[in-house]
Formats: sequence, structure tokens, C-alpha cells
Amino acid sequence: MADKILLVDDDPALLKLAEKILTQEGYKVALAHNGLEALSVFRRAPNDYFVVVTDYHMPGLDGVMLSQKVVEIKPQTPVILASADPELKNLGTHATNIKGCLRKPYHRKALLTAIADSRSWFTSKNDE
Repeated sequence: MADKILLVDDDPALLKLAEKILTQEGYKVALAHNGLEALSVFRRAPNDYFVVVTDYHMPGLDGVMLSQKVVEIKPQTPVILASADPELKNLGTHATNIKGCLRKPYHRKALLTAIADSRSWFTSKNDE
């Protein structure tokens, strides 16, 4: 059963902040420090995750490329992109599984709302 969030960021402080917010709300969280690590974690157990929250700008495999890989493995897994970029709403809109965009640093309410929305979307897609 998909009950985890895969959280991806190359900034250790922001990764810990988001992990703290999510675990305080009772979510199970797996961490990855870059896109390649996240892809490896996701490939090992794609059915464990109901959402991937990823930084947009990362060396190697960025958030949009990671999203494209996730959709190849498990198309019904939503991805939330996060960035400090003011043009955030235009990032990655061509990837069909990107279901939300968050500004960094993370704000508790925005992060939790995006997670709840993604879980609802994931549940509806997996009930079909």
C-alpha cells in the first residue's frame, strides 16, 4: 500500500525542515539528496509512495527529469515540484504527473495542502 512520501532536495537544511513538518503530521517520509538517489529509491519500491516532492533545480537529474522517470515507472504517482524560482508555476508543466508547485523555503500550510491534494488525486487514480 502506498503510504509514504518521497522527499527530494539537495539542500540538507530544507530536506530536514520538510521532513520535520511531514512527520509531525504523521506521514512516513523517505529522503533522497538528489534526483539520481531518488530514482533509485523509487525504483526499488514504487508501490510504497503516493507522492514525490522534489526540488526543481538539482545537479544531474532535476525535478522535471525525475518526474518523467517516475511517470515511466508508475504513471499514477503525482509529483510536486519545489523551487525558490519566481517563475515556479511555469516549471515542468509539460510533465503530466506534476500536480503541484511549491515555493521554497517550505511553508507548513502550503506543503500540507499540496500533500493532501496529491493524496486525493493518487487515491482517485488508483481506485479507477
